[in-house]
Amino acid sequence: MIDFLSANTVNIYYINIGTIKFRPEVDKVLNEEEYGRYKRYLADQARTEFFWGRYLVKTVISRYLNIHPQDIVFQKNQYGKLFLDRRYHQENIGFNLTHSQGIVAGAFILENDIGIDVEKIDRNISDIAKRFFSPEEKAYINSHYPSKNNLSYQIWTLKEAYIKAKGVGLSLPLESFSVFDDLGVFFYTTRLFYVYYLSLAVNNTENRQFGINLYDFNHISQT
Repeated sequence: MIDFLSANTVNIYYINIGTIKFRPEVDKVLNEEEYGRYKRYLADQARTEFFWGRYLVKTVISRYLNIHPQDIVFQKNQYGKLFLDRRYHQENIGFNLTHSQGIVAGAFILENDIGIDVEKIDRNISDIAKRFFSPEEKAYINSHYPSKNNLSYQIWTLKEAYIKAKGVGLSLPLESFSVFDDLGVFFYTTRLFYVYYLSLAVNNTENRQFGINLYDFNHISQT
């Protein structure tokens, strides 16, 4: 089932594309603009992940709002972050999407800004850490040498989730802040299938704690 939304709990749904049992028709999921973007992807994997991302977010939000998925209208800010178009939807649902090599995930909450990132641990990212991590973050991973690469992925996903929660994309350089600073967000991180890091950032100026629900979307039946 798709759980209720609240302002105190984040619902995270993920799709493991390699094990999904069904495939909706493209024109039942994507509108004209989205279909044009879908067709422009040159790589099959990128095209597939875009499709399942839109399917996930439209299915979840349509259940919350009790409307047809095709009636959902999105808009983007200047940095490309997706929002519900408030001209058509009055509900303030914060959501964000991410994907990486066969995993698509979405995070949802009421009345808040949110960001999510997932990355597959499939290579050494010391070059990314050197270029984009703060001195404090570099010192932390260097002091945990046996787990250095895994910690680099964890910090990388936390940083990506933070800039997505802020809705500013890479206009905020990754090296300009540390996840160990007081950034006014709630952070959460976990592992999926051992080989993925998934991290979340929720706007949190009041220093609250949030509940986290993590669901395998593959097991949610269609209506």
